[in-house]
Amino acid sequence: MINGKGSLEVLEGTWQMNNDSLLVLNKMNGGKAKFLLKGNQLGLLNEQGFSVRNQYILYKSSDAEIRLEESERMRKSGIDFITDPDEKWKLTIDFDKEAIFHFPDGETIKSALNDKIDPDRNSWKFSGSSKGSFLSIELTKDICSDSISGESIPYKVLIAAEGLKNKGVSKFSGCGSFLGDWRLHDIWALRSFNGKEIDAANFDKGIPYLEFNIREGKIFGNAGCNASSGSFIQSKSIIAIGSIASSKMLCNAYSFEQDFLRTLSRKNFKYKFDGLKLTLSDEKNVLEFSKVD
Repeated sequence: MINGKGSLEVLEGTWQMNNDSLLVLNKMNGGKAKFLLKGNQLGLLNEQGFSVRNQYILYKSSDAEIRLEESERMRKSGIDFITDPDEKWKLTIDFDKEAIFHFPDGETIKSALNDKIDPDRNSWKFSGSSKGSFLSIELTKDICSDSISGESIPYKVLIAAEGLKNKGVSKFSGCGSFLGDWRLHDIWALRSFNGKEIDAANFDKGIPYLEFNIREGKIFGNAGCNASSGSFIQSKSIIAIGSIASSKMLCNAYSFEQDFLRTLSRKNFKYKFDGLKLTLSDEKNVLEFSKVD
């Protein structure tokens, strides 16, 4: 048997080991989760059976506290993006402020960000120079394989850098990921739209909902009748949603669906959690959701 408790739910079920390295958790509600055992850690596998770096990794208690504290410390300090900690060099990005690059010898250089993160694009470039230093960063939304562990990480990173001590432009390549808030990684049902409560009876397929997949940076859902999908990026202060595509069936609430999807598409929202509630807001709109159990 397994018993566990997160911030929002209690987990109960059974477990089994396959091939001495694959742990399968069978939840009482019928769901399953698979973890790969490596040394003293369990790493969550996605539906294709690939490991996802730095996300839902379980450690022995002594290591877990250190890892969780470090991740939370970085997120609270404003860090939105980090590179693979196994690399000898390091990159951290605060999208509200700057990028900081650490050479393998410890020298640090900084660069302001001269490009905006757009969820509809697959790559972004930032560059800057000051006081004899130069830093160019390219982030590409593409599965990246960790050179040491072989695990999958969602972004490729290319860097060209020159410092006061590290003369001449040196190039570095590796993997990185956003430090998103994992409370968002769930299914959220729309409860009110600009102050108007949502009634499931008005929709052919029930209350509209959104499902945020942080690992892939994708949104899936249903607007009440038509299925929808898109992409998003979460930073410490906003959720940037890209273009939302949907099927085109004519339904009872088609007009509402179009308004709902237009409101979400290509917008930046402030977000707030309150227990099992999520609020997205911008200058014109307020959308309130509740977590689907």
